Amino acid sequence: MNLNLFKIYFGVAFSLLAAASAWASASLVQIAENDTLLIDDFEDGDYNSNLGVWESFTGEGYNATFGRSIVDSEEKNSKVLRIDYEFQDEQENNGWEWMETRVLVANYTSLDFSNCTEIQFDYKADYQNNSAYDNWLDLRFRVEGDDKNAYVETDYHSIPLDASDDWQTVTVHWNDFFQDGWGINLPVETVQKNMLAFGWFWHTEHAAQGTIELDNFRCINQPKYEVTFMADGKVFASDMYYSGTTPRDPLEECKYYDLCTRPTKEPSETMMYTFKEWNKNIEPVTAPTVYTALFDSAVISVGEPLNMVGDTLLLDDFEDGNGVGLLGGTWEFFDAQQTEESGSTSSIETVSENKILGIGNLAEPEEPYEWLGARLYLLEDSSAVDMSQCEAIQYRYKGESHQFRVESEYENGWQHYHKDLPSSDDWTTANIDWNRLEGYEWVDEGNLPLKQVGVIKHKVVALTWQKDWFSIDADGKGPIEIDDIQCIRNLPKVLVEFYSEGNKVGETSVPYATYFKNVETPNAPVKVSENGEKYVFVGWTPEMYYDFELTKNLRLDALFVPTRKLVVAGQTLLLDDFEDGDMVGEQGNEWSFTTDGESATVNMTVAGDADGKWLQADFTNEEGSYTRVDIVLNLRDDGVALDLSQCDAIQYDYRTAATHQFHLGTIFDNLEIARDYFETEWGDEDGVNWRTKTVYLESDGLECHSGCKPVSEVKKAVFQLSWSFEDGAENATLEIDNIKCLRTKFGAMTISAVDSTAIIDGLFTDGEVLGIPEDIVVKNVELQRTFEVGKSSTVMLPFSIDVSKVNGADFYSLAEMEYADGQWKAGATKVTGTLEANTPYLAIPTASAITFDLEENETVTLNTTGSKVTKLGDWEFRGAYGAIAMADSTHLLGRAYGFAGEDKDGYKIGEFVKLGKGATIPALRTYLVKTETESAQCPAGAMCAPHANSVASIEDLPDRITVEFLDEKENVMAVETLDAKTGKIRLDRYHLDSWYDLRGRRLNGKPSAKGTYYNNVNMVIIK
Repeated sequence: MNLNLFKIYFGVAFSLLAAASAWASASLVQIAENDTLLIDDFEDGDYNSNLGVWESFTGEGYNATFGRSIVDSEEKNSKVLRIDYEFQDEQENNGWEWMETRVLVANYTSLDFSNCTEIQFDYKADYQNNSAYDNWLDLRFRVEGDDKNAYVETDYHSIPLDASDDWQTVTVHWNDFFQDGWGINLPVETVQKNMLAFGWFWHTEHAAQGTIELDNFRCINQPKYEVTFMADGKVFASDMYYSGTTPRDPLEECKYYDLCTRPTKEPSETMMYTFKEWNKNIEPVTAPTVYTALFDSAVISVGEPLNMVGDTLLLDDFEDGNGVGLLGGTWEFFDAQQTEESGSTSSIETVSENKILGIGNLAEPEEPYEWLGARLYLLEDSSAVDMSQCEAIQYRYKGESHQFRVESEYENGWQHYHKDLPSSDDWTTANIDWNRLEGYEWVDEGNLPLKQVGVIKHKVVALTWQKDWFSIDADGKGPIEIDDIQCIRNLPKVLVEFYSEGNKVGETSVPYATYFKNVETPNAPVKVSENGEKYVFVGWTPEMYYDFELTKNLRLDALFVPTRKLVVAGQTLLLDDFEDGDMVGEQGNEWSFTTDGESATVNMTVAGDADGKWLQADFTNEEGSYTRVDIVLNLRDDGVALDLSQCDAIQYDYRTAATHQFHLGTIFDNLEIARDYFETEWGDEDGVNWRTKTVYLESDGLECHSGCKPVSEVKKAVFQLSWSFEDGAENATLEIDNIKCLRTKFGAMTISAVDSTAIIDGLFTDGEVLGIPEDIVVKNVELQRTFEVGKSSTVMLPFSIDVSKVNGADFYSLAEMEYADGQWKAGATKVTGTLEANTPYLAIPTASAITFDLEENETVTLNTTGSKVTKLGDWEFRGAYGAIAMADSTHLLGRAYGFAGEDKDGYKIGEFVKLGKGATIPALRTYLVKTETESAQCPAGAMCAPHANSVASIEDLPDRITVEFLDEKENVMAVETLDAKTGKIRLDRYHLDSWYDLRGRRLNGKPSAKGTYYNNVNMVIIK
C-alpha cells in the first residue's frame, strides 16, 4: 500500500492546519482504493496530526490529573504519544472518573470519511488499581460525529479495548462500532460522513493510575465486494463487505432461535426440501463471492386423497347434530382448566332452527395459560388427508376473537400452524389459505421452514378452533359460534378502487387476503387550492393499516387536509417564550394537556423570576399507575394544519428531573392526531439546570413507530407539538421555555446557526427556490462546487463581497453584445471591485474550488431581494435562484445558453451549451437569453424565468457567439467561440502570463519558491 498525505476532494494536497478555514463542511476525504492515510505517527514530535490537533482532557470538576508527552519507545523504536493519568478518591463524583484524548479531523469542522473503510492503530494501556475495592479500566476507542456542524450536538460510537502491558494493533471497521447512548443518536453511517474527531476514552470506578500510549494511527480504503447468498435460484441475502472482513452468516440467529428464516426450495408434487448447509465455508472477502444453499430432499408423505368434485367440499354444517364431521372424523372438545367451576363449555347447539358449533366462555384462569376449544379430526381413524386440491378452508363465525389451526403429523414431529381471527358481532366469512398460516415457536425442532408451510396440506390430521387467555385479544374470552366449514378450490380476487374528489384515479386487482402494504397505490393525488388554502394529501379513507388483509372489494377515497405554510423569513421564528404571562402561543392557540387515565393530575402555570418567565407543568400520579401525560402546544384549532416545510428544527429550553419525549402531532394515515414521531430526552438528575434541546425534523433525528411516512412529508401537516412525561413517573415537574422554529435550509443554501456558516450547494437542482427576504448575517461562506481550471463557468451570489476576498477564479461582467461581420460577439469585463449580490457573472476558475477569505470579525449579509439582470439590447444575462428545467412548456427552450456543469453527452465542464429539452440550469448559476424587447427585472425571490414578451424565433438565433474576456486594463485575456447549433466552444487563445497558487490566489509573476502552481490553465511544479 502507498502511504499518502491527506487530500481533499478536489485533489490538492496540503496541511489542514494551514488552511482550515477553506474547508467545506463534510468535505470528502480522498483516499485511493488500497491506499492508506497516515493520520499521525508522532515522528515530528508535535501534537499536530496530518488532520487536526490532538486534545486531552478530563471531566470538569473530576478529581483526576494527567500529563501528555511524545516519547521515544524502546519497544517500537519510534516516537509515540503517551498519556500518564491518575484518578483520585472519587466519592464526590458518584464513583465515575473519566478522561479522553482525541484528534480532531479538521479543528471543529466535520469531514466525510466514506473513503476510510478501515481504521488501524497501535496502543498500549497500563493500569494499576489504587483502591481497596474491585476496580477495572473501561477503555474505548470511539468516533465522534457532527452532522449539523454544531459541536454541542456530537454523537459517539465506540468499541471496547482491553488493558494491555504489550503493544497491540487494532483494526476496526465502521460496522464494529456500537452506540454509546450519548449525543443525538445518529446511525454510524451518518457519523462516518460527518466526522468531528477520533478519540480514546477511559474511566474507572475507583482510584487508579496508569498510562495510555498510541502510535501509527491510520485510515485505509479497503475495496468493498458484494457477497450474495443464493437459495433455489433466488437471492436469500446480499450485502457489501470490505476486503479482509468475514461476511455475516445470514443464518447466525438460527444457532439461538429455532424459529428463524432459513433458505427454502419450492416443493414439487412429490418432493420436499430442507436446508442442509452452504456450498462452502464462509471466509474473509477478497473478491465478489456467491454462496449457494444446499438442500436435503425427501419424498412428500401424503394422506388419503380428498377427491374434490366441483369448487367446494362441505366438511360440516352441524345439521345432523351428531358430533361427527362429513368425512367421518369426530369432534373433540377440550378445556385445559378441566374444572366444573371454570364456566368453560364447548358443544354443538341449536340456534334459530340451525345447528352450529358453539365454543363457550373462557373464565379467567388461576394459572397463567389456559385454553379451550374444539378439534375436528377429518377421518374416522384420525389418519391424515391430502388436501392439496383445497386452496383454502372457509367457515362462517360470529362472536369473540379466536385462533384457527391446522394440525399435521410428519415423521419429524407435529406441525402446528395457525391464524388469528378478530371478533365480529355479525356473521363473518373467513377464508384461510395455506400461505396465511403461521408457525409456533414451541413446535419440535423438526418443524418445517415457514416458507414451506404449503407442504403440510398433503398430510392434514385435524382442524382446530381454540381460545386461550393470553395469545388473543382481551375480548376473546367470550363465546363464539361457528358454521358451514368447507374446503374451497379457488379464492376470489379482490378489487381495490382509488378515488380523489369523486374521480377514480386508479384501481388494482389483488389475490384474496393480500396485505394492504403489498397493494400498489396511485401517486399522491392533488387537490386544487380553494380560497387561498392549500391541501396536503395525508392518506386514504377508510384507514388501512399496513397488515390489513383485503378480503372483499374496497373503495378508498383520498383524504386531504387544508394547510397554511408557517413562514420563517429569517433563521428563527418564536413559537412561545411566555413573557406575555399567558398560556397562548404566538400562533394564537392555547396550551393544554391530555392524559390517558384518571389516576394523574396536572397543574400548568406560567412561572418566572427576575430572568424571565416559563411554562411549568406539575404532574402527580398514583404509585404503580402507568399514565401518560402530554403537555400540548396547539398550532391550529380551526381544522387547518401548519406546513412546517421551512422549519428544519424545533428548539426549546427545558428543566426537569424526569425523562420526557418530544412529539410531532400529525394526522397522516389517521383521522385522529397521531404522535408517532418522537425523540426521547433525559432530564437533569436534580432538575436544577436548564438545558437547550434541538430536535431536527428529519427521519434520522426522530424515532418512529411502524408504518411511518418520511418526516419530510409528515411535517407538511402538523397540528401540535407535545412533550410527554415518562410512563410510570409518580411525581414530576417539566418546565419549558423559548420554543422556536429554526430554519437552516434555504433552497440551495444551508445556514448553520451554531458557527454562522452559509453552505452553498453548487449542484442543487431541486425545485425549491432560494429566498431570503430578510437580512441574515454570517461569518463564513462555503461553496460546495468543483471547478476545472481554465474552463469558463457562471456564478451568482446572494451577498456582496470584495473580489479581493474571493480566491479560485477571475470574475467577469457581461458588458456588451455586438453584431458585426455576420456574427455576434459578447464582451466580458473583469471585476476589480465588489462582486454585487444577486448579480450574474462569468468566471474563469484558477483553482478547483472558490473560497472566501473573511477575517475573524468580518461578516457578509445574505439577502435575495433586488435581483439584477444585465440587459444588452435584445439579450439578457440572468441569474437563477432555483433550478430551471428546460421543457416544452418553458419559454426559454431553444433561446437560452448555459454552461455545462459536468462531463456529459460529449460536452466538457465549462463549455457553452445551447439549452435543449431536458437540460437544467442549477441554482445560483447564470444564463444568457435572447429577447425581442427589453423586460423588467425579476421580482424579488423569483427564479428569473422568461417573460411573456420573449418572442424571438429560434431561427433568428446566431450560429456563433464569440466571448472576449478583458482584464482590468481592457487587454484581451481569453477568447472563446460558441457554436449555437452544436453547443460547443473552443478556447481560441489565452493571453497573459498569469500564475496562481493552489488556492487560486493570483501571484505577481512567476514564483521563485519550490512548489506546485498554476500557470494560466496548466499545473506546473517548480523544483
